[in-house]
Amino acid sequence: MDGRILFLNATVLAETDVSREEVLDIPFQEAFWWSYSSSLQKQVLEVIESAAKGISSRHEYKVRFGLERDRMIEFFMEPIFDVGGEVQFLVPTAIDITARLENEKNLIFYSEKMEKLVEERTKELELKQLELAHVGRLASLGEMATGVAPELGQPLQIIKTAASIICNEIANDSFVPSEIIPIAKDISEHVDKAAFIIKNMRTYARNDDAQESESIDVSIPFQECLAFFNAQFYQHQIALTLDIAPNLPLVGVNPQKLQQIAVNLLNNARYAVDLRKSQEGRGYEKEIKVKIIANLSDEESKEGYVILSVEDNGTGMSDEVRQRCLEPFYTTKNPGDGTGLGLSIKNRIMNEFEFRFEIISELGKGSTFKVLMPIALDAE
Repeated sequence: MDGRILFLNATVLAETDVSREEVLDIPFQEAFWWSYSSSLQKQVLEVIESAAKGISSRHEYKVRFGLERDRMIEFFMEPIFDVGGEVQFLVPTAIDITARLENEKNLIFYSEKMEKLVEERTKELELKQLELAHVGRLASLGEMATGVAPELGQPLQIIKTAASIICNEIANDSFVPSEIIPIAKDISEHVDKAAFIIKNMRTYARNDDAQESESIDVSIPFQECLAFFNAQFYQHQIALTLDIAPNLPLVGVNPQKLQQIAVNLLNNARYAVDLRKSQEGRGYEKEIKVKIIANLSDEESKEGYVILSVEDNGTGMSDEVRQRCLEPFYTTKNPGDGTGLGLSIKNRIMNEFEFRFEIISELGKGSTFKVLMPIALDAE
């Protein structure tokens, strides 16, 4: 077997623009489509020698059919055996894969480009989500402003009254230090109270979503944000019941984001009971119950959840509303009363910290919202 060409089909002739006579009976490795590379001719010769021993093979080669007519081919060499098991012929087959490889190259290029674009858009989306979260906090703060004003007004009025007493004592030359000291202490206590409220408002409004989570007693930031609501609930004649278990296990969370969850739930509860009161009038008493407890699956391992639940006897929700209430911009509130972002932003925050969220609601009866927060692994 000398490896000379005995037959070639019409496709080869059409691609090469040569006559059959120019190609027949020449060694296969010397055919002109290999001739541009002596190294490639040597490789083809090795393939022929291997096939002559009965070994099939597959390769990818670049062949040249003329000026600017390079092609990539998938090349197979198959031995054909006679009845005695000896190799009688070799059948080379070539499939033009130029277009396929070009498509694969383009696919890789555009895939990488798309990945980069998705990464950029994801970063932009994350930034927008952070901005929306901050907007949500500011919107909540605006809703709470009417309740915070009396909280600040009371200590300021006491400070003013006490300061007037001291001024009168000095003006009338009846200054008695032993009588002034309790008044001064009273002023100091109410300054601290006002400062505490202002500090909580500034902390809540601050755009600090990049703050890392920490293992905390969730009742602390919750009671800080509850300070926004005490006067508001009193003005709205809402009976607030608190049941906060002592010595709660720690939870890994960003305190500011936890406060945003709590404020949203309390705001929604207040709106629901106010709305039902406007519908039913006398005979209906507004109630909101808040509970924070630990639910341990194992006393030794301390695995389980700290559960925050906010229950109201407000208007409740239909099944449709309950299923859609976490959708961005979905709201049943009147125009100007809400953006529809509160629960959706809260839901994103809970996903971030792997919290679970449960809603129990009956139209006309009220709702209970539960946030199940996994106990931190480093909780003692």
